[in-house]
Amino acid sequence: MQKTLNLQLGLPKSEFTVKKILKQGVIKVGDVLLLIEDNNGIVIEYSCPINGINFYPLIKENDRINSGQSIYTYEITIDTNVKSYVDDKIWDLAIATNAVFKGLLGSMGQSGQIASRTVKLKTELNVKNGIERLLDDISNSFQSLDENDGLQDGDVVVVAEKPYAVAQNRLLPIKYIYDRDPKKMIESDRKEYLKEVSLLLDSPMEEEDLILADAYTDDPELGMMCTMGAYNHNLLAHLTAKKIREKTGKSVDVVISDTDTGIDVRKMIIGCITLGATPIGATKGLSLYECMRAACAAEFGRGSKYRIPIIICKPAERCRNRIDMGEHRGYDGKLKYSIEGKIAFD
Repeated sequence: MQKTLNLQLGLPKSEFTVKKILKQGVIKVGDVLLLIEDNNGIVIEYSCPINGINFYPLIKENDRINSGQSIYTYEITIDTNVKSYVDDKIWDLAIATNAVFKGLLGSMGQSGQIASRTVKLKTELNVKNGIERLLDDISNSFQSLDENDGLQDGDVVVVAEKPYAVAQNRLLPIKYIYDRDPKKMIESDRKEYLKEVSLLLDSPMEEEDLILADAYTDDPELGMMCTMGAYNHNLLAHLTAKKIREKTGKSVDVVISDTDTGIDVRKMIIGCITLGATPIGATKGLSLYECMRAACAAEFGRGSKYRIPIIICKPAERCRNRIDMGEHRGYDGKLKYSIEGKIAFD
């Protein structure tokens, strides 16, 4: 939308003569536009007091003009699309914040969309015999649910990240987070620490894995240990969805989430701000925003002390039919904003 405004001559004396017009076209603050002469023969420079576009003089040289008379107009272009005035990062923060509150409501059974309500699945998962045994345990755990809460096509299964890390044997002695806590390091020190820790594991490590590092229950054989984040979360989510489909016949999406967000070290784990919880990996049927919302809904109902590693998010009926549900996201590793290109739908 274009808007044309008139600007008046704002000088204390009453009458002037236009001696010279110095500026036309694009104008900016401070441009000298006119030389005008008062009744005493004193020549005054009149400068532009405001930014504008396309200066159109309403007067010509030798015209007699009065103070308060409109001497020129300028056009400004106003974009009626409000989003253009808001930085994309602000929108990302707003979406992440919204996901937290909608997730909280979902955990209370008072929301909609991808997490209308949640079902807590209290179970013990076998994490010491590899990923295949863990996947079997996860997919078998739904048999304990009653008909109302049972697994359905279109559900979103949110699984805690730590069991995958343990099953992949990404464990180190507890001193690696107690003696030198990576969450209390500056970034340069954490990157140096990453080089040291990476040599101790069989699978690749990223800086974000140090942020996910957490204490693990005292192991009778190994003693107190810590997990260093799982490896290849997107693949793990797909394998989990595939195993669930084989065992239950239900097509679902899977989110692997963690309570860490990276906020305390100002490090974005998946390349965008997450609050409350972070979806670390997921299957293809969900947008990043839906992953966030499901992860937050699960966070308010899950807890290691309660032995609830799995939460089922029950979506609104209109959100059950999703394209590519349970499929591999299309790239390995963690969820990455840089690859997704957006959090929500355009």
